Amino acid sequence: MQKNFCDVCEKEISGHINRFEYLCHLDNINRVDGYSDAEGNAISQRSVCTDLCNRCYNTIVSKAVQRLKELKTFNECSTQ
Repeated sequence: MQKNFCDVCEKEISGHINRFEYLCHLDNINRVDGYSDAEGNAISQRSVCTDLCNRCYNTIVSKAVQRLKELKTFNECSTQ
């Protein structure tokens, strides 16, 4: 039987494994070399996939969701 461990806290994951995937350029966002779009935003085609326990997944993704809500609210206010 294969054991799975959280890539963040390194505890053994029992049950469901939460996979979190992000584009590899985010590992080093300040890189000068690499690809960018027409507006100068860093881009990449490769991704990094991490295995997370429920606690670490909820911590990471809840912060991302909160930030999305903040950005959406800011953008809605600035376009009015």
